[in-house]
Amino acid sequence: MNRVAPAALVLLTMALCCTACRRSPNHTIAVIPRDTAEEVWVSEHGGAADAAYKQNLEIDWNGPTRDDDVEQQISLSERAIRSGDYGLVLSPNNSFRIPE
Repeated sequence: MNRVAPAALVLLTMALCCTACRRSPNHTIAVIPRDTAEEVWVSEHGGAADAAYKQNLEIDWNGPTRDDDVEQQISLSERAIRSGDYGLVLSPNNSFRIPE
């Protein structure tokens, strides 16, 4: 079994747990990978779609075409928040450090 699909399931479950306390008529979970070009994210897409289906949810799979397009990831994340999506699963392009 591919290890990416279970990882997507864990991320989706975490998103559900984090958002379960708020009620929303929108039952869509935004899933934003690092990019949509690499094969590893195809497996994640399948795992997320399967997990969402089992929970009667939908996913909005959308990501940048390049793994260095941080601005598009931010834009997609902001759109999901504005839309009131039920959850958000993000595989960030870059880590960040809090300035000292």
